[in-house]
Amino acid sequence: NLDNYKLLEPTRAIREFIDDLSTWYLRRSRDRIKEANTKDSKEAKQTLYFVLKNLAKLMAPLAPFTAEDIWQKLKNDKDEDSVHLSKWPVGGDVSFKILEKMETVRSIITQGLELRQKSGIKIRQPLQSLSFEAIELEQYHGIIKDELNVKEIISGILALDTEITPELKQEGQYRELVRAVQDMRKAEGLSPSDVVVLEVATNTDGQEIINKFKAELIKTVGASEVKIAENEGTEIKIDELVFKINIK
Repeated sequence: NLDNYKLLEPTRAIREFIDDLSTWYLRRSRDRIKEANTKDSKEAKQTLYFVLKNLAKLMAPLAPFTAEDIWQKLKNDKDEDSVHLSKWPVGGDVSFKILEKMETVRSIITQGLELRQKSGIKIRQPLQSLSFEAIELEQYHGIIKDELNVKEIISGILALDTEITPELKQEGQYRELVRAVQDMRKAEGLSPSDVVVLEVATNTDGQEIINKFKAELIKTVGASEVKIAENEGTEIKIDELVFKINIK
C-alpha cells in the first residue's frame, strides 16, 4: 500500500497490529517478562524489543515523531542515530497456517467469554470444562484453558460447563483474594520486585483457603511469607468470607 501511496490502509493495519501486540502478546507474556534471569524471560524481552524497533521503522513514514521517540529509547551503539536513517525492514517467512489456527483459537475464546458473560460468572472463577468442535488445535488447548479459566477441553458443540463445585468455588475465592492483594500492593506503590510479608486475619474457612494455596499465594503476590494474624488490617470481603490484610 505504501508503494502505491495509499496511507489509510497501512495506518489502519499498524493500529490493529499494536492492539494485537498489547492486548494479546504482551498481556499473555507479562508473567514471563516479569521473571528475573530466566531463559524464557530473556526470550520474551528480546522478542518485544525486536518487534518495537521494527515497528518504529514501519511507522516512520506515517508517524515520524512517535517513531523517532521509540527509536531513541531503544537504539544501541550499533544503530543509526535516527530511525529515518535506518534501513527498511526485510520481510521474512510467515506461517499463515499458524496465523489461521490462532485466529480460530481467539474466536473460540471470544465466544467462550460471551458464554461466561451470559451466565454471569466472573473470569476469575474456574470452571470445569469447555467443549467445542475444532480440528488440529490440541497444541493450543493450554492457551484456551488459560484464557477462559477452565480445567479441560472436551470435543463437542460449543458449550461451557457452568456447574461450580465446592472445590472450584474455593479456587475462585482464592483468585479474588490474590486480586485484592495485588490491588493493595499497587495502592502502596510497590513494584513487582518488592518482597513483602503478608499478614492475614480470617475465619476457619478463610484459613483453609490460605493453607491450601499458600505456596502459590506467596509466589503470585511476591511475599516472603504469609502469617495468620489477629491484628486489624484492610478488610476484604469475598462472598461470605472476610479477610483482614496487612502488607509489610
